[in-house]
Amino acid sequence: AHYGADGGDLITAAATRGVAHPSGYPFYLLLARLFQYLPVGSLAFRTSLMSACAAALAAVLVYRLVASSLSRAPQKHLAGAVSAIAFGLVPLVWSQAVITEVYALHGLFVALIIYFSSVSPVSPDINLAPHRRDLFLGLTFGLSLSNHLTTLLLLPVLFSSTLFRQGGHVRLDWRTVLRRLGWLGVGLLPYLSLPLRALYWPPVNWGNPVTLDGFTWLVTGRLYQGQVVALTASVLLERVQALFLLLLHQLGVFGLLAGFAGMIVFFTP
Repeated sequence: AHYGADGGDLITAAATRGVAHPSGYPFYLLLARLFQYLPVGSLAFRTSLMSACAAALAAVLVYRLVASSLSRAPQKHLAGAVSAIAFGLVPLVWSQAVITEVYALHGLFVALIIYFSSVSPVSPDINLAPHRRDLFLGLTFGLSLSNHLTTLLLLPVLFSSTLFRQGGHVRLDWRTVLRRLGWLGVGLLPYLSLPLRALYWPPVNWGNPVTLDGFTWLVTGRLYQGQVVALTASVLLERVQALFLLLLHQLGVFGLLAGFAGMIVFFTP
């Protein structure tokens, strides 16, 4: 259902302490196994329940993001609630919230990364010292990479707040960068579980990552890299068109216009 063809692979890998298809999704498997211990429903239901919880938490974060960005507006809570409901009811988000797949958890991580990168030390909603902000942001980014490699597309978000002006020049706060990279490394530790899982020869064991070559084949998604290299200009144009049509289908004309209008009206450099 909803193009969730990997559900069986993920459920079985989590239940048998196996290794899922590239890139292994180690953090997803660890978290899915915890949900599989719940004493409700079937194994498939319990694993899919994790997607529902992740999508719901992502909607809560959308509410917080919108409400905190409009902290001085009288209707900030209403705006946040409408945004969260609109996010949760988007067909694509809903479809991934009711199946076993990695994308609902990925959506939660994306929301967390945007949230922690938006929180300032003097935020009225949450008081985070700079080093704590670096901890939460770096660790969340690393765990998100342990779930899905497309998190790499958010690297500009991770480092955007490390730039500052000094004497008319843009400089980099290296202490902040190193702190965030250090915690990012901690968030990548779930990948070390993959060779340990493979040692016991589980029934699902993609790449058998007990060797360095098998490990790199798995975590770099080498199986799918040919699809990226094969991107010609015409194929890229087709995908851009498909993305626009997807947004139009998900949000509708009114939703797209409201989104663009909001970005213009509330944009602050």
